[in-house]
Amino acid sequence: MPARPPLDAKAQAYALGSLISRSRRALWLTAARRLEAASESMHVWQVLNALRNQGPMTQCELAVRTAQHAAGVSRLLETLEREGGVARRRDADDRRKVRVELTEAGRQRLAAIDPEVAWASEQILAPLSADERAQLERLLTKLAVPENGHGEPAACAPRRRA
Repeated sequence: MPARPPLDAKAQAYALGSLISRSRRALWLTAARRLEAASESMHVWQVLNALRNQGPMTQCELAVRTAQHAAGVSRLLETLEREGGVARRRDADDRRKVRVELTEAGRQRLAAIDPEVAWASEQILAPLSADERAQLERLLTKLAVPENGHGEPAACAPRRRA
């Protein structure tokens, strides 16, 4: 097989973005199939997992960090709150914001579905050695920094009036 010519920076960025997207989709679909068999969803896992790993946050932050539409997150949180998995409260410093936190019931639900996502992750990562996995983790961590450098996604920063 002949070697491919090197890509220019723009083409390489596009190719890498496409590969990241395809890898995410492969993981998502593999895990979603497992979770659907257990009457769960990736959206539920994603929200509960973000709250476990990053602690309480606003609904907007949760939508940005899980790459979901804010309205969809709001509807999902209504259901999760009704089921006892999350608690929502007005932010003490800014009453316009609603903070979400994981409850004990949410932790238990997450613990029950985590093995399905872990299994799917293992299936997708199986072709990589331990060293390659560690390198991939370092590189993806480097890319996953907060958007505005201050810990709050730029989309959730308070709007200034003109």
